[in-house]
Amino acid sequence: MLTKTIIVTNQTMNTNKSVVEFTFVSKPNSSSISKQWLKVTPEQGILVPTESVEITFTLQVTSEIAPLLNFNKETLQDILIFRLENGTDHYVCLVLYLHHLVHQR
Repeated sequence: MLTKTIIVTNQTMNTNKSVVEFTFVSKPNSSSISKQWLKVTPEQGILVPTESVEITFTLQVTSEIAPLLNFNKETLQDILIFRLENGTDHYVCLVLYLHHLVHQR
């Protein structure tokens, strides 16, 4: 099975004065937080004030998803919902263009 993997990280910090719990939640009419080619770690956690966490987005294009991309039945874009306990939802938009896959070594 042919697999192409790209890893993107983001450092997220709690700039508030109280402990905050975060979680990525599924979108309406979906049972998962992201499309099948995307994995997010950690999906949830707790941050004390001034603490930060590195969130990793792992994109995997496998031989199963590649034909869907080739025939425009799937795109490498997804919007994730990042929810803060007792706070607002934030939307994380991920878009990857095919030339990134071709030129990445």
